[in-house]
Order: sequence, then C-alpha cells, then structure tokens
Amino acid sequence: YFPRSEAESIMRKASSLTAEGGVVIVSMNRNYKATLVWRALSQLTRPAQSIKATNLETGSYWTINVYHVGEAGLVG
Repeated sequence: YFPRSEAESIMRKASSLTAEGGVVIVSMNRNYKATLVWRALSQLTRPAQSIKATNLETGSYWTINVYHVGEAGLVG
C-alpha cells in the first residue's frame, strides 16, 4: 500500500496517465490503513462501481473500486 498521505496525489497521477473514457481500478485488502485510504479517495471522487472479492479459504476480502476518467480527470 502507498502511504495514506499520498493517496490523492497517486490517484491524480494514475488518472492523468489514463485516456479520457478510461478507468482507474483500485483494489485493497480489508485493514485499518485501507479504510483511511478509501476515506481519502472518497474526498476526491466517487467510484463508478465497487465490488468485494473474498478468499473462501481464509475469509480475507478485498474491495475493488472502479473510477471513470473524463476530460478533466477523475469523474465523480
């Protein structure tokens, strides 16, 4: 995971490298740091889609969010 303090700048960088109409996909395992990063990203934009994937053997799960990129960057 990248530092929480860099969440917004990394997301902006990823969207600047993505063509208009494209998507940025962020996936994080469930933990305290991920909660902080999701909170920071929610201040920047809203996901177009969000799903959870679960490892049935361990019970661990990941949240996977898809963000649209428009002409001016992230669309939210």
